[in-house]
Amino acid sequence: MRVSLIILNGNRARMASSNFWRERAADFQLVPDYGMLRADGQYTVGTGAAWTWRLSGGANEFIRSTFEALARRAAFELAGAATTELLVAWLEAIRKEHINFRSSQIATEVREDGSKGPQYVLGTIEQVCTASVILCRKLESDALQAEFGEKQRDEPRNWNATRQDVAAFKELRKLITGPHETIPEALVRNSLARQFNIKPEEVTWSQIRTAVAGLLRDYPAITLVPTETAPSQPVSENASNGERPEVDRRAALLAEYKTATKNPPNKRIYEARNSGIHKPEFYEWVNGTLPTESATAISFERFLREKKPPVPRKPKG
Repeated sequence: MRVSLIILNGNRARMASSNFWRERAADFQLVPDYGMLRADGQYTVGTGAAWTWRLSGGANEFIRSTFEALARRAAFELAGAATTELLVAWLEAIRKEHINFRSSQIATEVREDGSKGPQYVLGTIEQVCTASVILCRKLESDALQAEFGEKQRDEPRNWNATRQDVAAFKELRKLITGPHETIPEALVRNSLARQFNIKPEEVTWSQIRTAVAGLLRDYPAITLVPTETAPSQPVSENASNGERPEVDRRAALLAEYKTATKNPPNKRIYEARNSGIHKPEFYEWVNGTLPTESATAISFERFLREKKPPVPRKPKG
């Protein structure tokens, strides 16, 4: 088999990972060549023509075809845009690294008239499977070094001061402009009241701020939505809008109930016989349109505060 030289792109080798080359080395080691398979090459002196290669040796067809497939798979990560034959690309990479390659013969063609014709340099890659393992190990080593360099470049402690400042600015901008976790103040207030065994209106803003600060590790950006005004709480700008705080108060009360009763779905709640509410009124209550002073709202909120598990209604019939 005679094939033409392809042009290698030296930068492409860095694109394959160290794991890729480690796996290819293991593949070549499994080829049972026993030193029989070699590659014989030829180069025409002074013409700028390419090397041509031919696999030879005492190896059988199975060993040769196995090697060719593995070589092409490996060369796929080395070959540049001008590549026409991947097998040659792999053999040329071995030759250029001088792995098991020897070239000591020069043959001169003699024309019919007795004059000297072109000269050829002859070369051989002995034990080409072993040579392939060695090349894969070298490429693995190069890839490991490149990966380590990339890791070092990505380590913030190795960045210069300007890059560190830009990264800090981007993180701060994400916290300011990015999505925030919206938490009703009533939810935090009620939680603290249970922890300290006090009334919700007795919870101070200092306690609320401390509690919210403790959440920042898991929720980097938090918006606390004010609800009811407590003696220790100044009236906020949002307090003039009565609808939103009322919706948040109800959401906090429902969330607190679900936490205490193993998180039942809404359907189980409004279909329960002890909840005192049906589906339409439930969603009116959730949306803030069911009046707080209505008998249904009063009864339902009493049910929620008492943390009674929902009891299914008896089936009809």
